[in-house]
Amino acid sequence: VTWQGRWRSPLDDVSIEPRSVQRPHLPVWIAGGSSATSVDLAAEVGARLMLPGVFAPAAFFESFVARYRERFIASGHPVEALRVGNVFHAHVAATSQEARRRWEPRARAGSCRRRR
Repeated sequence: VTWQGRWRSPLDDVSIEPRSVQRPHLPVWIAGGSSATSVDLAAEVGARLMLPGVFAPAAFFESFVARYRERFIASGHPVEALRVGNVFHAHVAATSQEARRRWEPRARAGSCRRRR
């Protein structure tokens, strides 16, 4: 990699190690959130789309997935390369009661309330 930017010293013919085992390149995921612009970018460049399940129920994202699928295929990418992921929070403890007891104060404080 040879690169020059504003916030760090330049890189001059630097090797990145270890090398990626994925071919032809590492899989790239773009976080789509609730932004049509992000969804369109992921589709245009053939990247995978990651949606934030913690922000809304799954049904909220149906239109974004349909848009991504349509534009991904229209951009000439093979349908078998299309990937959509979803992120959820989980809190694990020895029992479900213990997990709830430990997580509930955070949920009630608003740190993980769903946006509607």
